[in-house]
Amino acid sequence: MLQKILSLIDEAKIAEAFAEIDKTSIKSPSIAQLKREFIGGEKRFDFYDRLKMAVKNELKEEKLPLTEPSTSVDLAQLYQKLNTKFNDEHLNLFCMLYFEPVHNNFTQGQGKIAKITALLDYAKRNNLLEKLETNVKDFLG
Repeated sequence: MLQKILSLIDEAKIAEAFAEIDKTSIKSPSIAQLKREFIGGEKRFDFYDRLKMAVKNELKEEKLPLTEPSTSVDLAQLYQKLNTKFNDEHLNLFCMLYFEPVHNNFTQGQGKIAKITALLDYAKRNNLLEKLETNVKDFLG
């Protein structure tokens, strides 16, 4: 739950984040204040950081279960799978389907290794490694 809310905040989907927070039992004055600021069009640069901190603090206070990834992804194994099972064309198609931001940043003539590295880096930075691993399995059948 915490990861979902924080991801929404990171993606600037604040209305959706507040909707998720409302599903919890949190009745926090600081989050209520931030919600009023958001509705009022507050654009201060530290708004997202303040909201993330408030959410983290309140969820810890509530002792709600913080969902952690259930399995850890073996990066080397995932890299190997992408490298051996994907040709350049399939890698392009895979990224177009599942990781469009990565595909949009591919430069013409960029090699397969560079693309795999970009994909793994993107997934790691955005906490999407498990999703990547699942999508690879689905794509390969």
